[in-house]
Amino acid sequence: MERLKQRETASVDFSSNSSETSISFRRSTRFDNVCHYGSYNISLQGSSFIFDNITTTFTHTCDDCVLLSFDVKSEKRQHFYLFSRRRQLQTEEIEEFKAQVKCLNMPPPVVMDPTKELCPEETSREAAAPTEEKAEGQKD
Repeated sequence: MERLKQRETASVDFSSNSSETSISFRRSTRFDNVCHYGSYNISLQGSSFIFDNITTTFTHTCDDCVLLSFDVKSEKRQHFYLFSRRRQLQTEEIEEFKAQVKCLNMPPPVVMDPTKELCPEETSREAAAPTEEKAEGQKD
């Protein structure tokens, strides 16, 4: 949990591969001003998909939001992430999410600072190796 609290920013991107069920899922997180990337080709199964032995389910919440529920069966843990196209949600939206998390007896959510810079998009060379975690921005 402490490692999650250290995230400065997180983002996800879904893009179509010309199929309604096969899409690309890319994620990025920034820790200590270093960007970490993951890229996956996934197949949708209703409102869910599986990658790296993690079942992920989409739930539409607010107009431009999606709640992603990550169920890691091998480690018997579950994570919820609320993403929006906006950099900052309204107070009511955050409070509703906090109430839902509390109802599920989960630890309080970590809310990203909307003033922190998101990771830049990967270049095509960096994105060419799916399912690998990559880091950018480390200083020697």
